[in-house]
Amino acid sequence: MADLSKVTSQIADLSGMRRGHIPIASNSEIIAGFLPQQIAHYRTSFPDISFDVLRRRPEQALQALQDFEADIAFIFGPIPPQDFHSLASVELEVQIGLAPHHPLASQAQLSLLDCQDYPAIMPAEGSGLFDLLQATQAKKGIRLRPIISSESFEFIAHYQLFEDVISFLVPIGDDSRLQDSGRMVVRPLTHSDRIMGRLHIVQAKGRVLPVASAKFAEDVIHRLSTLYPDAIS
Repeated sequence: MADLSKVTSQIADLSGMRRGHIPIASNSEIIAGFLPQQIAHYRTSFPDISFDVLRRRPEQALQALQDFEADIAFIFGPIPPQDFHSLASVELEVQIGLAPHHPLASQAQLSLLDCQDYPAIMPAEGSGLFDLLQATQAKKGIRLRPIISSESFEFIAHYQLFEDVISFLVPIGDDSRLQDSGRMVVRPLTHSDRIMGRLHIVQAKGRVLPVASAKFAEDVIHRLSTLYPDAIS
């Protein structure tokens, strides 16, 4: 079925119609803000393209590539070298999400010492962001105060209306949905406490992508190259 999808997409491309279907697997960190913008932009040029967007933790997203459930995966965190090919990767900075009324919201930057004074909503165990925060705590000797874990941005943003908690986010580029919602502000960590992770765009090794999927991956990489010219590889 994956081969048939590829051939159908190639035939449509040759006829100038550019039809096809693009299945994507991604971390929740990327689905919430970056992918909607990219998919909408792509569909302005190719409105006959449809998408499946599967929310998967890193190991599940890689399995979706092997099982032909997805053509492309977006992985925040390390990927195993065997069986997978990274089309591109970009280094991104973890930032802090707060309600506008939070006592720390007036500060331009936050330290990890600031963060450990307040309860935290943590990313779900098994996500790339969770692993990164665990490693940072061990390295810095910081103990955060997790009270809830969640993969849902909407839940996190809404919960912050009721309790002075902090959350951890990976905003990409001009992703302004956070401030536009009026429910959350985003603050960077101080330079000495910066937490950096890598976003990988991945496909199964040795697989030729359908035309539509390959073009979408190319557009995403071009966008990331524009946003992060010094951080993409």
